[in-house]
Amino acid sequence: MVSAMMNIRRYLLILSLLFMLPLSLVAVEDMPRTFSPAVVKMVGTISPRDIEIVVTNEADLELTSDDAVMEFIFPSQEQWEVSQSLNFYYSSHLAIEKKGTLSFQVDDLNLDKNNSLRISLELYNNNNANTRVEPNGSSFFVTFKEGVQNRTPIGTLTVKIRKNASDIYSAGMYRGFFSMNYTEMN
Repeated sequence: MVSAMMNIRRYLLILSLLFMLPLSLVAVEDMPRTFSPAVVKMVGTISPRDIEIVVTNEADLELTSDDAVMEFIFPSQEQWEVSQSLNFYYSSHLAIEKKGTLSFQVDDLNLDKNNSLRISLELYNNNNANTRVEPNGSSFFVTFKEGVQNRTPIGTLTVKIRKNASDIYSAGMYRGFFSMNYTEMN
């Protein structure tokens, strides 16, 4: 009888262990699982865009180096003044603002060494807070703002040619040029 009781106790112990094992497995499945952290690398690029300066004529047509010709028709009068204007804009995508100077140098219109029409340049900043022009100056001093800037006005350059009543010029094709130079300031 003692032996039968021992066997019954063993069977009960084994049954209780077998019964508890599936319960403990079920309990493990209900508990939240933890995973080692995953690292996802993300890469993105914001490309800076250098300063791009655009020149337009009075009709607001963009000029390139191929078609940047200014043609003047001189009136048949004793005294006259003719002019043409060019508008300057910039586009950029800068991380920080930059400062620069857009300078102009002009050459007179010449037929030959005895016939030369004097040219004058007038620069206007068009009330643009980013551009400064010295009085009678030949340069735009520009602050190029940070961030995206599209077709932001710099200013207007007007080329003027004047003939006084006392001036005498020979008929013919007069040629000249003006040049632009951009210098970035630190």
